[in-house]
Amino acid sequence: MTSCSQCHNCLCLLYDEDIMANWFAEDSNLNTVCQSCNKPTVPLLTMMITGKNIPQYDPFSVPYLNPLVLRKELENVLTQEGDLSLAEAKFVDEHPIIYWNLVWTFERINVQTHLPNLYLKTRTEEGSSEKKDKSGSDGNTEAGNVMQPVEEGTDPLTQELAALVEPLKSLAAERESQQRMREGKSKTISIYRDILFLACKALGRSHIDLNAFDKQYSSAYYRVTERNNRQYGPQDKPISLIALYCRQYFRPLSLP
Repeated sequence: MTSCSQCHNCLCLLYDEDIMANWFAEDSNLNTVCQSCNKPTVPLLTMMITGKNIPQYDPFSVPYLNPLVLRKELENVLTQEGDLSLAEAKFVDEHPIIYWNLVWTFERINVQTHLPNLYLKTRTEEGSSEKKDKSGSDGNTEAGNVMQPVEEGTDPLTQELAALVEPLKSLAAERESQQRMREGKSKTISIYRDILFLACKALGRSHIDLNAFDKQYSSAYYRVTERNNRQYGPQDKPISLIALYCRQYFRPLSLP
């Protein structure tokens, strides 16, 4: 599962903390605001299901709901169908938007729930009786692990990072070169996200102190843009304070 979404207006990528930081405090509004173009856009949750004893499906998406919208929609369902509807496997197909948002939300707040088993139960029942006997009503263990979108939270170890000024300059120059080759298409890739992703891949997520990284990136970014800000866009700015709080309050996400 991933909440990384593309803005429908400028095509920039929106990440989970950016989406949460710009949600509207309204229970009927599905939009967030893109940090790059500052326009409303509907974020998506995207799922890819894999496993030995369940049918294979192409990735699919549902709207990513803010907690106020999710609560309102869930209360409507429970009022009409009763509390026990959450224990029935048919809930997955009858209310897919609510279901997948609940699965994601429980993972983000690090609370165990029976909800993933509802999906596994409905899909294993579609297989042969032999596979069903092997997997059981609770579903396949491997598939259950795949459904979990986040890793166990660990306290990150402080890792000294190399100076970020040169990587900022190099990535900006490379992006500008590619932009000229593509006949001036808009810049959609965040240099901040590129460097963070590469650091996590190279050193390991548990070996990086995100707070230290953000401080160093912020210092390097403002140092570079003092002299030349033409190569940098809004998506390259350091993470906002609100997005930082969103990241701190929820269970850390894992890299694929």
